[in-house]
Amino acid sequence: MESDQYTLSLSSYIDSLQSHIEYLKKVQAPVFKKIPVDCTQMNEDSNYWKKELENIGINKDSSVLYYLSFDGDNAQLIRNTAEQRKSETSKKHKLALPQINKKNLSNILYVGKCNNNFPTRLKYHLGLGGSSTYALNLKHWATNWNFDLHIASIDFLDRETEIQYLEQMETALHYSLKPLLGRSGH
Repeated sequence: MESDQYTLSLSSYIDSLQSHIEYLKKVQAPVFKKIPVDCTQMNEDSNYWKKELENIGINKDSSVLYYLSFDGDNAQLIRNTAEQRKSETSKKHKLALPQINKKNLSNILYVGKCNNNFPTRLKYHLGLGGSSTYALNLKHWATNWNFDLHIASIDFLDRETEIQYLEQMETALHYSLKPLLGRSGH
């Protein structure tokens, strides 16, 4: 009996996945816009990124898909620096960095999605918010590098569909770009 239930559940799940795949194949590819992130100039008064987001139409109500990239051959050094900083953090001064992807060595630092309030999420990624929130917290370890934030606004017909497919779009991008930090599909 349990075996039959499992088979029915698996079949239903596979049908659902196939339906999602067919839908995603028809979705127009997102258009990414690029914002430079200069970590050497990062400080609490640094609000340039707010204006940059406004210029491309991203606000607290926007759902977005994004990734951070960098130029050059610093992938190993950047990953090692993040890993060292993550291991140095104590419970007293917690710096909640994303998972280190030890098998990946690309020029992509991180892939993410945000269903709402991306300006605040970006603030945490830059390290200008609390350091105990899981985010890149760049100000606390990546002060020698510059990154490019590639960001696309995602708009589906309804919010529930948007949330559901945004996660799948992030997973696809994560799979393809193989970022140094972060996990897929969360």
